[in-house]
Formats: sequence, structure tokens, C-alpha cells
Amino acid sequence: MSAPALSRGPLPAILHRLLPLLILPACAGRPYRNVPPPDLLELGPVGVLREATARTGTVTGMRTTGTLQVRLDGGSLSGNVVVRYAAPDSFRFDITAFMGVTVTQAVLTGEQARIWVPSEQTVLEGRIDPDAMLSINGFPLHPSMIREWVLGPALGRDWTRLYDGIDRFDVGNGRVVIGVRMPDGNHLLLILGEDMLFRSAAFLDPLDQMLWQSRYTGWRRQNGVLLPGSIEVSYPGTGLEVLFDVVRRDFRPGGGADDFHLPVPPNARRRPIGPVVPPGGIGG
Repeated sequence: MSAPALSRGPLPAILHRLLPLLILPACAGRPYRNVPPPDLLELGPVGVLREATARTGTVTGMRTTGTLQVRLDGGSLSGNVVVRYAAPDSFRFDITAFMGVTVTQAVLTGEQARIWVPSEQTVLEGRIDPDAMLSINGFPLHPSMIREWVLGPALGRDWTRLYDGIDRFDVGNGRVVIGVRMPDGNHLLLILGEDMLFRSAAFLDPLDQMLWQSRYTGWRRQNGVLLPGSIEVSYPGTGLEVLFDVVRRDFRPGGGADDFHLPVPPNARRRPIGPVVPPGGIGG
């Protein structure tokens, strides 16, 4: 599959639809100082994931602002992002380009999503299956990544649902490697440091072909919450890379109803969220 080339003027359609689903969290605050690790082998993979989650802290609501850079085929596009979150499962993304022009807005509540693309006068909406890979114009996206990028890799997943799928646990050379076989046959590979902070993650299809890879850096603690300062995600074979850096993060109990209400213009075209990818394929 060849990736579409960048063009001058309005963002390509693929980026319009990818941007609201590729918001990567970061966190302002003081740098995190490592805590001496316990006996990782004794903890086991479930214990490591539980401890990593406990060290992250609790988030009930927050507003994050940052900068987003998308690189594709040697070119790059950048914009500003505002992400709102209210526990347990409400998210809103607003992405603007230069001069405050709205690129994309999206609201996700539970398994329902609505994405507004002004340049196309199109609304993408519908249910997102939490256990199925999606195809957004040929690019793979697992729904759980949405939560992970907003809340960080520890809080962003319900790890209890995946304990039975753990099929790899290696400790050595200053890192911990955990493999999880997902319900759809895909494989999640996690790499943590001995301090049990996530360093990277990769998502592979049933044939072990990499679909995406993410890197977590700049861990900082703010208001008792520990999150990465930036996350970079790459899609091997597509030329697509996405980088989000935080400017500011404000913690709050939650958002008001207006924060997660995205009205549909009367003249907008409606389209369903991209099709589910069958196991073993990326789709298009």
C-alpha cells in the first residue's frame, strides 16, 4: 500500500481522518525520578502491569494543550491540539492549523465516536468495536490506542481484560518485555524499564507484521499523576509518523456537557466510521 503524497493547501483527506484519532498525550511538570525496582521476576507480568498502573496515579478529568506534527513521505504538517477528558470514557479533540483554522473535531464517548472534518463538510460517526482493528483510509488503528494516547500507556488500557492473553515475559538488560495476544489474533508487545515505566509498544498482526510502533519519553509527574512528556507513533511501510508534545496540562474533576457535545451542521454529509479489518489484514 502506498501512502498518499502531501500537497500544498488543505490537508490531505487521510490526515483529516487520522488526526483526531492520533492525539498523543504528554505531561508538563517536574521530571520523574526513578524508584528502585522490586523483584520483577517475582512480580510476574500481571504484577508488573499492576504496579505500572499504580505508579501512574488517577485521572478524573483534564485538559491538555500541545503541538502535533505529522510527517508523511518526507513532508510534514503541524498544528495545535486541545484534548479534553472526563472519566470514565469521554474524550474530545480539537485540532487547529495556522490562524486558528479548525482542521478536525472529534468526540468519543464509550464505544461511540463522532468526527467532524470541515474541509470535506463530512461527519464520520458510529460505534467503535473495542476488540477490532479499524481501517481509516488504509491505515490501521486499534480503538484502545485512543485511550492510551490520552491517558498514557498504563491507564489507557483495561489490562485485566488482557491478562489471559499474556504469552511472553522476559526480564534482563535493564528492561521488561511483555507480549499479549489480543482477542482478534493481533499481538501487543510492551517494553518497560526496570522502573516499570513504559518505553515503547508495538502492535503486530497475526503474521507478526508490525502495524504501528510507539515510543514514550520525557516522563513527568504533575498533581500526583505520572505521564510521558511526548509520544511518537510510526506506521512502518506507510511513511506516516505522528509526534505530540505537550504545552500545558490542567487537571480538573471533569468537563461540562458542552465540552463533549459536537453538533452536526445541517448540510454535512454523514459517513460511518471506517470498516473493521479482518484478522491478518490491514484493509482499505
